[in-house]
Amino acid sequence: MKLNRDQIKKIIINVLHEQLGVELKEIRENSRLKEDLGADSLDAVEIIMAVEEALDIQTNDDILLKIKTVKQMIDYVVSLQPEHTDYMKFSVQLRIQKKKNKNSLLNKFKTLHKRVFSKMKIKR
Repeated sequence: MKLNRDQIKKIIINVLHEQLGVELKEIRENSRLKEDLGADSLDAVEIIMAVEEALDIQTNDDILLKIKTVKQMIDYVVSLQPEHTDYMKFSVQLRIQKKKNKNSLLNKFKTLHKRVFSKMKIKR
């Protein structure tokens, strides 16, 4: 099922509320999972499993474990949506990967970026 960003955001915030016991009003996009919401490594694993179950998706645990904010989590899950899968996945990975992998991901991103925008007809 394809969900929009607002629907995904609502689900993720509810998962964080249930898993961490944090009040809904305290969970914002710029909230840091560890520092602001008090998530530890065990919480992170439980959050990943709960998000996968709630949204019926398969995530890359390595990427999710590197995510630091609610916004990054929302953006990553949005990138898994069918219409965004290739393009957005590289964009999110590019932002959170270590520097040593940055060049290969950057080249993949540039190639995909050219391919996507060459198919679009944009009037200037």
